[in-house]
Amino acid sequence: MTHRIYIALIVLPLLFARCVPTIEDVFDRSAAERVAEKQKELRTLLSSATNGWLADYYPDKSAALGGYAMHITFRADGVTGVACEQETHLPAGEIATSEYDIIVDQSVVLTFNTYNKVMHFFSEPVGSSDVDGLAGDYEFVLTEITNDRVEFTGKKWKQRFVMRRCAADFNFPAYVAAVEAEVDILSTYSMFAFHVNGQMWATTTIVDRTFNFTYTGDDGAEVTTKVPYLITGNGVRLHKPFEIPGKNTTIENFNWNNDEEKYVCTDPGTNVEAVQFFPEDYELKYEEFLGRWHVRCLGYTDTFVYTDTVEFILKKKNVSYSLTFPTLFPILNFEVTFNAIKGTINIPNQILLVTEAGNHLRCALYSYTSNSSYPAAGSYGLKGVWNHDEDGVRKISLENDGRATAVGIYGFLFRVYQPNTTTAATTDTTVPNVTSGNYVGTTGNYGTTNYRFYNFTFTKVDD
Repeated sequence: MTHRIYIALIVLPLLFARCVPTIEDVFDRSAAERVAEKQKELRTLLSSATNGWLADYYPDKSAALGGYAMHITFRADGVTGVACEQETHLPAGEIATSEYDIIVDQSVVLTFNTYNKVMHFFSEPVGSSDVDGLAGDYEFVLTEITNDRVEFTGKKWKQRFVMRRCAADFNFPAYVAAVEAEVDILSTYSMFAFHVNGQMWATTTIVDRTFNFTYTGDDGAEVTTKVPYLITGNGVRLHKPFEIPGKNTTIENFNWNNDEEKYVCTDPGTNVEAVQFFPEDYELKYEEFLGRWHVRCLGYTDTFVYTDTVEFILKKKNVSYSLTFPTLFPILNFEVTFNAIKGTINIPNQILLVTEAGNHLRCALYSYTSNSSYPAAGSYGLKGVWNHDEDGVRKISLENDGRATAVGIYGFLFRVYQPNTTTAATTDTTVPNVTSGNYVGTTGNYGTTNYRFYNFTFTKVDD
């Protein structure tokens, strides 16, 4: 009996083996062999582009900074040249030379393995408290390869990295100049309206090369979606194809139509345009604040009326101005922010001057009625209110922007504060026109309590 059991144990596996079908290998080579072949293919392809590759590079963990064009060349001996259309550690368009390699790390990886002043600008730490810097990659995992287009994914931050072969007549300095011109075009427009098949779908503002689309969702609620983009020589290209909700339309590439002042989607089968847009309650365009204004304000006790002719000077288009008061505050320049969505201005609390002693001269929001001040920089401010050109005269008055809770008439006080604090400095002999820590103007006759100014009114000067 025992012998019969042993025989059965031997025969059964043989019988089962005869019943199992033969499984043929799907691949004629091992995984390691296939990866090695792809590694060799990529190395050969990159160096075959005699005029290099134009790459879409997106730093930041969520691509919130938008994309930048890079021109990259690869030599067969492992040397690479990288230039960017934006200033990095080098001026825009200038080439940084370093080394690269194609390695295998679970997959095929392109690595810029020695320091490059352009490529590593986006990935290097900016201090012990910010080790990620701009959160850019310098190692990229291969995901797709054709003769004229190679796509990667950043190894650490996972952003899409696409390289396109440059034509023989491609000139990167000319491309940089075209991008700069496109930046100027974008900077003149505060908002766009996107039309799909002739109907408006969404409005968008632009922040850091990102479209902030605002539209109505299926449930009737307002939806905001951020879509980063890269500026090309004649338009913009989105970070990745974007499907417009509910429209059965996917968009990625736009060209600028200068005659009609609009962006037109060039993707096949689409009818999408972006045109300049201003909401019904929009006030004034950025350029309408530029230039000279007569200003009038009151001193603390209403005893003094101060007048001056000030000038709003371009600082960053559609973002900010420098404001100078030649008579009242000749040593100071104020930053005024522009709200591109509403067409309004705001003068925030700010540090105007750092003295030789290290103290800070600030403009601080002040409530005349409650005799209270708010010195924290950036936390409070005065907003501009337009008179809608009543009686043919353009005026802007300043009032509390709503971030301070005390009631009353608001203005600014000008005082010297101790370093990194909101504690007033009683004395500071290193800054002119200061008495008992308070700014008292060029003549010194404002008095120690008349460094507070309120009821600002600006009247446009006809140049």
